[in-house]
This record gives sequence, C-alpha cells and structure tokens, in this order.
Amino acid sequence: GNEAWGLVAAIDAGLTRVAQALQAHCADVLGRELSDRTPALACLPLSDAAEAAEEAPAGATDQELSDFYATWRRSALRLVHFLGPGERARCVLRPRGDVRADGGAREFAVPARPNTLVIARLDTLEYELEEVEDDETCWMQCFLMGPAQV
Repeated sequence: GNEAWGLVAAIDAGLTRVAQALQAHCADVLGRELSDRTPALACLPLSDAAEAAEEAPAGATDQELSDFYATWRRSALRLVHFLGPGERARCVLRPRGDVRADGGAREFAVPARPNTLVIARLDTLEYELEEVEDDETCWMQCFLMGPAQV
C-alpha cells in the first residue's frame, strides 16, 4: 500500500543524499566527475527458474541494448541499501584483475543486514550477493555515472 511506497521513496531519497555527498569528492578519488544517478531499483530474490529466465531476456531491440550498454559504461559507483528481512546473506566484493586493495586483501565480505549501505567502485571491485535460500533479503540499488557523451 501507500506505506510501502513511502518507504521506497524514503530510501530513494536517502540514496540521492549519499550520491550528492559523494559527488563532491569523485573527481579526486575516481579521477572523473559523476553527474548522474540511475533510478533506484527495488530488488527481490528470485527462484532459480525465474533467475535463469531473467538472465536471457528475449526480444531486446538494438536501441534498448545500446541504451543499456551506454548506461553500464558510464557507471562508476554502485550503491546498495539492504532492507531485510533476512540477515544471513552477504555482499562479497572482489578486486578486479590485478587491483589489490587494503594491502593485498583478496575479498571483502559485508553482511547484508537491514539498513546496511554498500558503495562499490565498479572499476576496481566485482560485486556479488551471496543469498541464503531460506533467508529472504531485499534491497534497493542505483548507480552513479559520469556525464553522458554528447
């Protein structure tokens, strides 16, 4: 009902506040400005069959694929706000390629507990959510992006 939409709007507004706070520092840290944010996406776990169907969408037009690729290519940071109700899933961040953070750590595991916010730098970290079958975890996410090419 309206209460659920109010919660979604509040979390979306929180992601916007985080994005605005980060934008002031992105040029120094990332070496490029971030000017845009994707709309927030509310995510729910899928069954294995539903997930397999989602990974191979049929009928995407060339324009839809082009738009998706342009957005993906501009993305620099991934913001994920975990909502629960589950508390046993974990977010795993692994260095991409030869990039090693924190003195050589191979991966970082963050419990995906309610109200946890993860910010992942996409050029240096691979993101994976390891869900637990009987412990449903929901989340909202968005991506911060560089300016569109004109």
